[in-house]
Amino acid sequence: SAMPLHLGKVVLALLFLLLLAQPVAASEPCNPPNVIPQPVCDMDNFYGSPPREVPEGWVPFILSGDPTYLRDEHSFFGGGTFMKSGKDGTFKAGIYTKASVTPGAGYRASISWGAPNSPETFGRQLGIDPTGGVDPNAPTVIWGPMHWGEGRILNYPPGEGPNIDVRARALGDAMTVFFLVDHPTSTGDNLIFIDAIGLYPDDSAPMVEVPAATATPEPPTATPEPPPPAP
Repeated sequence: SAMPLHLGKVVLALLFLLLLAQPVAASEPCNPPNVIPQPVCDMDNFYGSPPREVPEGWVPFILSGDPTYLRDEHSFFGGGTFMKSGKDGTFKAGIYTKASVTPGAGYRASISWGAPNSPETFGRQLGIDPTGGVDPNAPTVIWGPMHWGEGRILNYPPGEGPNIDVRARALGDAMTVFFLVDHPTSTGDNLIFIDAIGLYPDDSAPMVEVPAATATPEPPTATPEPPPPAP
């Protein structure tokens, strides 16, 4: 028999209250087994100000050019960051974070959202330093494939679209994940949106020999000074 109207209203009210009580969920790529803390993976909170407004837990690095890092409220997962340069600007730069890991265990770094304007002029690449070093130029960094061209979501299953995941085994209790953007050709629309970078346990990750002498290098300038104001 049909549920009495008043009981139906009670059930709907209870369901509504239950929905309100649910915590705000992380985006799917940032949920466990991802080991990068959820707010860091999801890029929910920021520090600094333009030209270096960066997600908490991430550090910018600049190899060439002078890109601006800015908060994005409209990316695929509801937030994130973006990098841009001026009308005639080119750059090679990115961000990195360190995550706690189990020594000897395998991990896979993955980015869900790396969406540039004029995508044929943007290379996107992930790297892992299994020693926990923070220098993107160090020989200890294991780099995955660099993707140029179309593709906003960069972690498709094999054969279905671009995938720039990279795997490595931890050599200590911390791993560093780098995301590098190479933009050598300016189009006047020099902008890339970045969000949801995770690190997942992966038994298929290989053990890689790295030079012991450069196990924990420090970059010369992890957070470059902003340029002086125009006269």
